[in-house]
Amino acid sequence: MLKNSWYKIELTHEQYSEGIHMAVKRSFENNYHHIGKGVAIFISNVLNDSYNLYISPSDNRYIQAIIEDFKAIPCSPPMEDVHLLTGDSDIKIL
Repeated sequence: MLKNSWYKIELTHEQYSEGIHMAVKRSFENNYHHIGKGVAIFISNVLNDSYNLYISPSDNRYIQAIIEDFKAIPCSPPMEDVHLLTGDSDIKIL
């Protein structure tokens, strides 16, 4: 795990339709009392058939578990239009 890196979960339209993004959101929200402020998950619709979830940098072990469970990959901060899915609304994308 890269401590100060953004992470991305790439979802196909099918995975999105199956609610994988909501499973990620539930996992985050179920552990929010352990995670606290300073981290957020954003969502973008890259094309009509794919979606990306972006997890802001954090070394919190609960976030690391989400990264591992959903096979997120290190990435640059999102460049496309994103919307807050869950977490700290004060997180800024550079």
